[in-house]
Amino acid sequence: ASAVAQGAYASNDSVPTANERPYLAYITSAYPHKNHQVLLPMLSALVSRGYDIGCKLSLGAEQVPQFADEVRRLGLEGRVEFCGQLSIAGAAELTRGASVVVIPSKLESFGIIYYEAMAAGRPIVATDASFSREALGDTALYADGDSGDAWAGRVAKLLDDAQFARGLGERARNRFEREHLAWSDIASAYL
Repeated sequence: ASAVAQGAYASNDSVPTANERPYLAYITSAYPHKNHQVLLPMLSALVSRGYDIGCKLSLGAEQVPQFADEVRRLGLEGRVEFCGQLSIAGAAELTRGASVVVIPSKLESFGIIYYEAMAAGRPIVATDASFSREALGDTALYADGDSGDAWAGRVAKLLDDAQFARGLGERARNRFEREHLAWSDIASAYL
């Protein structure tokens, strides 16, 4: 269950405007287990397949200098946006506006990120691991944590089939609403 601020992430069906490139969102920290590295081969594969897509991260480039160097080496500067540390409202806005939320983390002990993505009602691709499947169930697509091609394939499936992507996002939002608990409920259950 989750104590995510329900109102902050409530979906308003926000999608990129006609003059803004669609984007993938990853709300994350700079720790290596967050597995940012897989995003660049994924993004390169999507671009090579003809997708005009970007990726926005809740990191500053200075937090992940090797990753930022790889962005430049691959010529993805115009496609990767380092948004820096975000407020809850800023993270919610970034998540709600994403075409797909990507969560390639190889370890999530608390899993709030999954519940935030579900609360926003956006389609999700997550690492195929027991902890992500426990949190997301059948509301996400899953990819091998180390395969940029597998990630690109899952994201492409969502970009190619808007109806499927919308349905997956709706299932995620419904799961969140069923499982959401307020902090007072969590404290009562704990006591």
